[in-house]
Amino acid sequence: MINNIIVRLSIWSTLLLAFFWQASTVSAQEVSLEQLSLSSAYEYLEGRYPALQNEDLWRRILAEQSAKIQAESKPSLYWKTDARLQSESIQLEQPEGSTFPLEINQPLVTAQTYLEGNYLLLDGGLEDARQTALAAETAVQLQQVEVDRFQLQERVNQLFLRFSSLRSQAALFEFSLTDITSRIEQAQAAVDNGVLLPSELSKLQVREKELLAQQSSIEYQIEGTRKSLEDLLGVALNPEVELVYPTLPDALALPTIDRPEHELFRRQQTAILAQEALIDVDKRPKLNLFAQAGVGYPNPLNLLDSDPAPYALVGAGLSWKLLDWKKSEREKEILTLQALQVQNQQATFDFNLQQQEANYRAEIQRLRAQMQSDQEIIELRAIILEQSAAQLEEGVITTAEYLSQSTAELSARQQLNIHEIQLLQLQLNFWNTRGGQQ
Repeated sequence: MINNIIVRLSIWSTLLLAFFWQASTVSAQEVSLEQLSLSSAYEYLEGRYPALQNEDLWRRILAEQSAKIQAESKPSLYWKTDARLQSESIQLEQPEGSTFPLEINQPLVTAQTYLEGNYLLLDGGLEDARQTALAAETAVQLQQVEVDRFQLQERVNQLFLRFSSLRSQAALFEFSLTDITSRIEQAQAAVDNGVLLPSELSKLQVREKELLAQQSSIEYQIEGTRKSLEDLLGVALNPEVELVYPTLPDALALPTIDRPEHELFRRQQTAILAQEALIDVDKRPKLNLFAQAGVGYPNPLNLLDSDPAPYALVGAGLSWKLLDWKKSEREKEILTLQALQVQNQQATFDFNLQQQEANYRAEIQRLRAQMQSDQEIIELRAIILEQSAAQLEEGVITTAEYLSQSTAELSARQQLNIHEIQLLQLQLNFWNTRGGQQ
């Protein structure tokens, strides 16, 4: 009875703990960010992007391959067995009538089982050269991960800018809707007093519905962009999340070029030139020690013994390539040419980056001039709209004429918003292209 009670209490305790754990997990997942900076967004994406997980794998591969090279340089021990059936063997019989005592009669079947040990005592620096080449190649792969990480930033930039642009447009529609709503209230009063035709009121109401439809479309796009950003970063974002951009200097202040590709090019050249050591090693003398111990039938060391017998032998072998017909020189020349190819790739990369400067400066100046013009147009449109509103109240102009001025004023504000986002996008992408810290 007591055991049953204890078991039931344990089950209920487990269920309660599971419930509270699940509830805490759900609540943690439901927590959404109120603020998101561009640099934090980069970090979130880096933690999720599969290709960036290769960095740890490459380090582990390096460790395993390095250990493998070390293991290959240690003494080796094999147990070998072989057997053969020959069509003929050594047969030396005593001639008839001769007193010569030597007689050899080797069997057609031979068999051996033995332990064999080998040790490369002098490898000419082969192990060190292999380790150096391996480390250089792994460094290339690790830097490629850094290049991949850097190239992710532009994807985040695009979603950030789209989010901000849509929000700005939504705010402009809200501003216009507030104005139209006040005009509708005034027109309704005028219709009620019989001083305005109902058709004029209907024109305002139609414009209001058009603005509401456009605002609704913008809100759907905002929500879609927010969801895309959530999916990309793997975080929950509050619908009113504040996007924080880095503080950038003046747009015409060019950042120095600091791209991870430069280090990648350098490591690629190092990896290529590291192969030269392997070429040199191939020409150096190598000393190998070996030993065998086992049983053979017939005795493998004594020609006169045709019975099974144990045996042992030790020895050393020296190899030294004295002539390779300039093979090593050609291999080194190939490596030098490959290194020059990488150098040309880097020069081309830098050339393309430098060519962007003139176009960037021209675009900055164009957008700034356009924004100044936009601002002047907005101010004039605001004055005209204010005058049109007064004329509408006095019945000097029609509702259609007022709506035309209202639409033009909204369009001017939208143009300024578009150019502001384009300027920010241009600067962010240019800094990203040159590797400027954000």
